[in-house]
Amino acid sequence: MQYALDDAGTRIEATKGTEAFCPCCQGLVLAKCGVIKVHHWAHKAGIDCDSWYEPETEWHRNWKLHFEPHQVEVPIGSHRADIRTDRNLVIELQNSPISPGQIQERERFYKNMVWIVNAQDFADRFFLMKRMGGDLISFKWKQMKPSWRFARRPVFLDFGKMTIRDLLGVKHVRARVAYDANLVSESFASLSVERYGPRNGAYLDPSLATLNQDILQSGMLRINTIYESGHGSAKAVNHSQLKKQFGIAEAT
Repeated sequence: MQYALDDAGTRIEATKGTEAFCPCCQGLVLAKCGVIKVHHWAHKAGIDCDSWYEPETEWHRNWKLHFEPHQVEVPIGSHRADIRTDRNLVIELQNSPISPGQIQERERFYKNMVWIVNAQDFADRFFLMKRMGGDLISFKWKQMKPSWRFARRPVFLDFGKMTIRDLLGVKHVRARVAYDANLVSESFASLSVERYGPRNGAYLDPSLATLNQDILQSGMLRINTIYESGHGSAKAVNHSQLKKQFGIAEAT
């Protein structure tokens, strides 16, 4: 938990040796300010009052820094929404595994919400296959986390510092159309040859060469469809587009 309440009811962040109160249950919380985990508040009782709580990571905190403090960890009933924008859109940041039932429960509770999933841990199992209609890209997600098939609200996959260009160049070696320098753009061919080259049997679908630079520089995908097999389609987005789409204010 990033924010707690002091004796005057003011939201404060954790500082070493301090105590405060949980904004949901009003219970006593202690500042945890070690050198490994991000500084945070923890309930003195040892159990978080929010049953949907997951341990705070640097990934959570970095996302929260994109928003104004009043939009972060907003109490709604007995739960704390990770982020709620000024348009009342809830953004749930999900790093750890979650069951289909938990996904459905949260979507029923928040209603107007989206998911942002930390995709960095499974980036090496996520393969972009070919460009479909418009800006859609088909994918194969090996050993997919099956719970996300049950989400009915938008799901965004955050690959962190990796971009779509990185996903193509580093791992896209299993599409069905053979690499041919005559079929792809010079920059795309250079990227492919530099990372793999025909010598080790790299395969790249030529349709991916038509992706524009904005898409290639994106580090996020919004899932469009996803199936039990792990196949699906997604559209590339970036942080700026996400903020504009949902009216998210820049942090000051």
